[in-house]
Amino acid sequence: MNKSLTEYFQGNLSEAIIREAQRVISDDTPWHEKYGLIFSNEIFKCFALINPSFGYYDPDTSYEDDVMAWFNAAQNFIAQK
Repeated sequence: MNKSLTEYFQGNLSEAIIREAQRVISDDTPWHEKYGLIFSNEIFKCFALINPSFGYYDPDTSYEDDVMAWFNAAQNFIAQK
């Protein structure tokens, strides 16, 4: 079954967002800054707009746990598409 053009672009945009998130996570900045870059900037918002059915469990413990919970769930979500 072929993907529609919309699905194709959604997948490519989702992968680009994940790459940008990976760049932020790999940086040497403190986790509270990474949290801000992921959730306060466009990364989280764009991913949610492109993938409205995406959901994840937010452990609400540390900045690192919150960022990694979103990131791992987002990676798994696009891998299953």
